[in-house]
Amino acid sequence: MGHKITTSKRTLFLGCFLGAIIVLLVPHSLTRKCQYGFRRVFCVPLGLSRSLTLTARPARSPKVSHQEHRELERTVEKLNSHVANLMAVIARHEETIDRLTQLRIKPEWQKLSFVPASVFTALGDNHVAINRGASDHVQSKQFILACNAIVGKVLETDKHQATVELITDEGAFLPVYIESPEIKGILRGLGQGRCVIENIPYSRPVQTEQSVYVNNQPGLLSIPIVVGQVSKCDRDEERPHLWRIEMAPAVSLEELDQVDVILPGRP
Repeated sequence: MGHKITTSKRTLFLGCFLGAIIVLLVPHSLTRKCQYGFRRVFCVPLGLSRSLTLTARPARSPKVSHQEHRELERTVEKLNSHVANLMAVIARHEETIDRLTQLRIKPEWQKLSFVPASVFTALGDNHVAINRGASDHVQSKQFILACNAIVGKVLETDKHQATVELITDEGAFLPVYIESPEIKGILRGLGQGRCVIENIPYSRPVQTEQSVYVNNQPGLLSIPIVVGQVSKCDRDEERPHLWRIEMAPAVSLEELDQVDVILPGRP
């Protein structure tokens, strides 16, 4: 029967003590290599152990107070509203581009330059205010276009807005012709949405539903543009040698929204 090998505490202590002395006396370069070797051998199992520990640990949700949660909701709502507003602006600009593109496809319209504007308030029955002014090169006497028809002229301008005199205003006068440049007359506003055409000889052929055009205006309008249609024509009782002609605007002036200021010259 073999003898059992036993180690006394004194022997174990002396062994550990000598081992520590040897480690202290061994050069640092050798111990560093041992440390690197240990890491290379045990880095894989140690990494797996750490991954398993993190996976097993339940995820902790951040603690958010009710006030912070409400603020986050308001921020999201604000961003959603901002996105919706931007989409509306993009859609509006696309409509403007489409409208101006349709004008550009006609060669004669290439002689004109346009400043898109919005009507933001009505100033009585025959005047409106637009959101374009001197800073946008808008000046008095320039023509206003809506739905490809003349609806008025710029009366006065501020830096960022302008007042437009509609063709139905009592002070509005425009040189026009009916259907043919030979049948020339003067368009005069009567107020309350009405206007007449004067100074056309009765010898000229005039009929209802004929188109009325604004004559070319040097420096302001280089081509004729429709302004309305003849709604009624009778012989003038006071001046039998002339027509008494009433005209209906080509565009409903009560519903003006988007307009264009016609600038002289090429864009």
